[in-house]
Amino acid sequence: MIFRNTFMINDIIQVFSPGRLNLIGEHTDHQMGLVVPACIDLGITFMAKARKDNKIKVYSTKFDEFDEFTPDNISKIVPNSWKNYIRGVVYNYQKIKKKTIGINIWIDSDLPIGAGMGSSASLELGIFKLLEELNSTKIDDLQAINACWVAENEFVGVKCGIMDQFIVRMGKTKKSLFINCENLDYEYLNLDQDMSILIIDTLKPRNLNQTSYNNRIHECKQALANIQSRYPKITSLSKMDSTFLKKSGLDGRLYMRASHVVNENQRVSEFMKLIRQNNVVMAGKLLYVTHNSLRNLFEVSWEEADFIVEISKEFEGIYGARMHGAGFGGSVILIINARSRKKIIRDILTQFKDRFGYRPKPYHCNVIKGTALKPQNNSIPKHILDFLN
Repeated sequence: MIFRNTFMINDIIQVFSPGRLNLIGEHTDHQMGLVVPACIDLGITFMAKARKDNKIKVYSTKFDEFDEFTPDNISKIVPNSWKNYIRGVVYNYQKIKKKTIGINIWIDSDLPIGAGMGSSASLELGIFKLLEELNSTKIDDLQAINACWVAENEFVGVKCGIMDQFIVRMGKTKKSLFINCENLDYEYLNLDQDMSILIIDTLKPRNLNQTSYNNRIHECKQALANIQSRYPKITSLSKMDSTFLKKSGLDGRLYMRASHVVNENQRVSEFMKLIRQNNVVMAGKLLYVTHNSLRNLFEVSWEEADFIVEISKEFEGIYGARMHGAGFGGSVILIINARSRKKIIRDILTQFKDRFGYRPKPYHCNVIKGTALKPQNNSIPKHILDFLN
């Protein structure tokens, strides 16, 4: 009864699924490496109600599009679409819990798409949470994370690591999460109260299905295969240190890719130590090193991101900055002193406009908990009620 009064009105439930940022550990999760993400207060809101038939009907305000399908006949939409993320999650949920009931789902989002803030994982984990609640099931966290990760990798076809799904399910307020993506060991890290996180969307969107993202995954696999031909006991690039890599026999482009992964893992370990010591100044400097590696070795940065990172070094109150997300467009993350936030935003946006002719979009990010039910109120607009009913 408490559940119904708090979270359900007129049989409608509401879920909020956050976006995510990643402080450090870029392009390491798909190589079984180390990452330090956190959930943010931008995300996706879902409102849903059970149907009397077995259809699933979805409306997205972000795309102004509908989707409708039956759980026992799920097919992939070509060309690729946001709808496939939902279909893939439903498909994998049913591998765990057989069949879902029919559901009407209304989706609204303030999370920018293509900005590297985990919009796909936010969508996946939000849908999975709805399926759990409306089917009266509780799935183990790791099962839920894996089901959504498999949906993105196999159904959608983006060969991502497991970081995004993990943090969106497991995030906690005011804490980042250190994750070892090989064994999924994790540790919550308190964030310094004077430390503030700023994301600047360069408004150069990327679609991972239309970029070289999967090519980078392939190059890392090729680098590992070459190493394993000489050292068969090496199971991932993240199992090596820089000394071993130098004698691995790799060269050229494959050495560059592997070098980024190996040294980025080492930077994550150092970042953790510094954060535990509340040494934000030295921790922030590691972001600049990571950006240089992503630009020069992994080759996924872009002009607008390079510009913001470079000019950020001029401003007082910025501890570190780097391109954020998979690359090829998207955002820049900055670790800053909270008291300097307004001036930093104003100065960066001014210089960016002088260079590129437009203003990027800044987001001051608060760190919050992962996907969860949201208490209901009686003010759901009539047009949403009409759709859900």
